[in-house]
Amino acid sequence: MKRFFRLLLITTLAFSGILRADDAVKPADKPKPDETRSGKLMEKPPNAVEGVVAVLRSSTADVDINLAASGDIAAKLAELLKKGAEVQVSGPLANGVMKVANVVEVEAKKPANPTPDDDAKAKKKKDRQDKKKAKKGDAN
Repeated sequence: MKRFFRLLLITTLAFSGILRADDAVKPADKPKPDETRSGKLMEKPPNAVEGVVAVLRSSTADVDINLAASGDIAAKLAELLKKGAEVQVSGPLANGVMKVANVVEVEAKKPANPTPDDDAKAKKKKDRQDKKKAKKGDAN
C-alpha cells in the first residue's frame, strides 16, 4: 500500500513538472494587438531612437510615447506636428515606441464656459468657507 502511494506521489510530481514546463514555453513573437492613444504631438528629442518622427504627450496619463512611422504616415505626422495638433494614433506599442499604423486629428478639448448659475454657486460656496474661517478665528 505504501508503494502505491509513493508511486502515485512521484507520478503526480513528475506530471506537474512537465505541465509547468509546457506553460513556460510560449511563442515570444506573438503579435501584440494595436493600441490606440490620444494626446498632443510634440517635437522628438535630439537623442530619439532612429525612425521616431514625433512624441505623443498622452492626455490620459502623464506619459510620453515615441511615435515611429514611415512614408505617408510620417509625412502626415510631420504636418500635424507643425500645427501642434491633438491626434489619435494607433499601432503596436513596445518599449515606449509606437509603430504608427493610423493617425487621425481630433478636435482639442475646450474648457467649458461657466454659466451664471455656476458662478452663483461658486460665490455661495466661497462665502460659506469665509464664514467658517471667521468663526474659527473668533474661537482662537
